[in-house]
Amino acid sequence: MVHPPPRAPEHPPWEWLFRVQVAAAFILGRVDDGWQGSARRRAFLSLIYGVVDWTTTAAIVAGTELARADESAAEGVRNELLGPNFKLWNTPIHYACIFEPLIACMPRLPNVDDEFRTTVREIREQMEALPVSSDDVQAELDVASRALPPD
Repeated sequence: MVHPPPRAPEHPPWEWLFRVQVAAAFILGRVDDGWQGSARRRAFLSLIYGVVDWTTTAAIVAGTELARADESAAEGVRNELLGPNFKLWNTPIHYACIFEPLIACMPRLPNVDDEFRTTVREIREQMEALPVSSDDVQAELDVASRALPPD
């Protein structure tokens, strides 16, 4: 996840790195079966409770899809993503790498009731209504591109 393969020329560096990280998280979700005591659970927990960055987002996306595809992992993934141990701090990195992806992925989690889905949908609508400056977005992209290894 840290040392990606050579970038496809049609993708900007930051997009390529994120795609590789998401693909790697999906692969980690398939290294074995079951949930309790599994290597994939340890990898998932390491990613979501480790350094907050794009790998956290990749774990949220891959974990959500793993929960949808594998009943043995569904409850464990859901409990970690929606449980009290997964802290959301009020910082831009936590917002971008945890909160936004969670809001996008939560409705896809299995065994979530309609009231919860409605609440998530309302939160997402409120988030999407907030203005975002293109200067803010460009500043984030500039920071991200400086952190990537050269082509």
